[in-house]
Amino acid sequence: MGCLFRLFFLLLVLAVIGLPVAAVLLGLDREPQIVRQQPVSAAEMREAVLIGARIAMVPATAGGSRITLSESEIDLLVRSWAARALHAAARAAVSRFGLGIGVTVDTPLPENPLGRYVNIRATVAPSQEELLVDRLAIGGIEVPQLLIRPVLRLALDLVSGPGQSEMLFDTVRSVAVAGKNVTVGLSPAALGGFAAGALPSTGNARIDELIRGASPADRQRVMDEIGKRLGDDPAMRQKALEALQQRFGGNLPAGSEQIIRELQQRYGGQLPADPDVAIQDIRRRLADDPAARDRAIRELKQRYDAAPPAR
Repeated sequence: MGCLFRLFFLLLVLAVIGLPVAAVLLGLDREPQIVRQQPVSAAEMREAVLIGARIAMVPATAGGSRITLSESEIDLLVRSWAARALHAAARAAVSRFGLGIGVTVDTPLPENPLGRYVNIRATVAPSQEELLVDRLAIGGIEVPQLLIRPVLRLALDLVSGPGQSEMLFDTVRSVAVAGKNVTVGLSPAALGGFAAGALPSTGNARIDELIRGASPADRQRVMDEIGKRLGDDPAMRQKALEALQQRFGGNLPAGSEQIIRELQQRYGGQLPADPDVAIQDIRRRLADDPAARDRAIRELKQRYDAAPPAR
C-alpha cells in the first residue's frame, strides 16, 4: 500500500512539473506564421492613435453606440499594438466567420529543434451579446473553449497592464461583419477605453486619470488642471499636454501653453525680449475668450518672472 501511495505521489509530481513544460514546448514553432516585412512606422502609429481617438469620441447613448471599422483600420490597430506591447508581428483579416487575428512573437531562444517562435491565432466571432472569441490557438495548442476568456484576460493584463482585459470585454457589446467591415457595439459606460489604453503615462496618477476619462467637452478643463498641477514642472506639463493631444487625435483648443510654445518657436526657441510684444500677441489670438486670454497672460508673466529672456 505504501509503495502504491509513493508511486501515485511521484506520478502527481511529474504531472505538475511536466504539464507546464509540455505546454511551453507545444507552444513553440520552427517557422513564423507572420513575417514582418518592415516595422510599424511613426506615421502608422499616429494613424492608429487617431483611429483610437475616433472610437473614444463616439457619442454615448443610453443603449450604447456603434462604430464601423474597415479591415485595414483594424489591421493597423492590431499591428501597432503588437509592435508597441510585444515587439511582435501581427495581422488582422475579416471574413464571413468573423475577425481573424494572428500574432507572431520571436522569442530570444537560440536556434533549436523545437523552434523559437510563438504563433498565436484567434477568431472573434459575430455576436449580438458580447465580445466572443471562439477560437484561440498558441502554437500547437488549441485552447479549450471554456478556458479562452480566462487565458486572454491573463495574457492581456500581463502585456497591457492590470484591468485592460476587463475594460476590453466590458466595452465591446456586439460584433457584426459585413463584407470587409466590422461594426462594433460599444457600452456607454466604457467608451474611451480603446484610445485611453494606448496613451503613455505622464507620471502623475491624477493627471493620467483626468486625461483618460476626458470627453471632448472636457478638454479645456483638463488643460487648466494640467497647468495648475504641473505649473512648476515644464517638462512634465509638456508631456501631459502631448498625452492629451493624442487622446483627441491632435485636436486641442488654442490654450495658453500652445500659444506660448508658438511664440517661443517664432523667436528661435525663446520668448521675445519685450514681454509687451508677447502679451499683445496673446490678446490678439484670444480676443474672443477673455478667460483664456487672462490665464495665458498670467502664465506668460510667470515665465518672464522665473527666467527673463536675455535682452
